[in-house]
Amino acid sequence: MDQWYNCPQCGKLIQYGQPQCFNCKGQISWPGAQLLQPVRSFTIGIVGESFNNDDGSNRQEILRDCKPGETIILKHIPHPKDKNAVAVFRANGEQIGYMSKNVSAEFASVLDRKIRQSVEIASIILGNKKLLGCRLKITRYSDDLTWNEKQQLAKNNDSAGFYSNRMAWIMILVIIFAFLASCVICTNQILK
Repeated sequence: MDQWYNCPQCGKLIQYGQPQCFNCKGQISWPGAQLLQPVRSFTIGIVGESFNNDDGSNRQEILRDCKPGETIILKHIPHPKDKNAVAVFRANGEQIGYMSKNVSAEFASVLDRKIRQSVEIASIILGNKKLLGCRLKITRYSDDLTWNEKQQLAKNNDSAGFYSNRMAWIMILVIIFAFLASCVICTNQILK
C-alpha cells in the first residue's frame, strides 16, 4: 500500500501506517489499521545531485531548499544505462538524484514488490567541489517481508554475533537432546 497522508499535527506527508511523523515526531493513530513495526533502519547516500533535471531545474538549487526529516519518494524508472534505476524525488515532485547503481537493484525490487518503507532526508552535506550531497534515512517494515528476508535482517542487524551464537547453542542443545534420547533407549533395551 503506497498511500500518503498529511500529518494531523504538522501537515507533512507521511506514509499510511507509519507510527510516528518524522518531521514533528508526533504519534499517529490509524483507525482500523495495525501500525507497522520497523525492522531495519539505515542511512545511504544518493548520486547525481550535481546534474540538472530533464525539465532544466538545477538539483543543487533544489537541495538548498531541502531539510532533514523531509519526506522523500523513490520511483523505479528504468533507463538504457540502468534497468534498475531508482530516482529520488521530494514530495513536491522535484528530483534530487538517483540511488547509486550498486544498490539500485535492491531498491528496485523493494519498490516493485511494494515492500513498505519510509524515506526521509537524513542530512544535506557539503561534498567535494563545494557541491551539496544528500543522505537518506530508509526505514523498512516487517509486515511485508518474507520469513527468509526477516532471518537475513536478523543476521545483518546482529552486530555482536548474537544470532550466530544463539544458533550454535541451539545446535548443541539438539545434539545433547539426541544423545540423551539415545541413552534412554539403550538403557531401556538393557533393562528388558
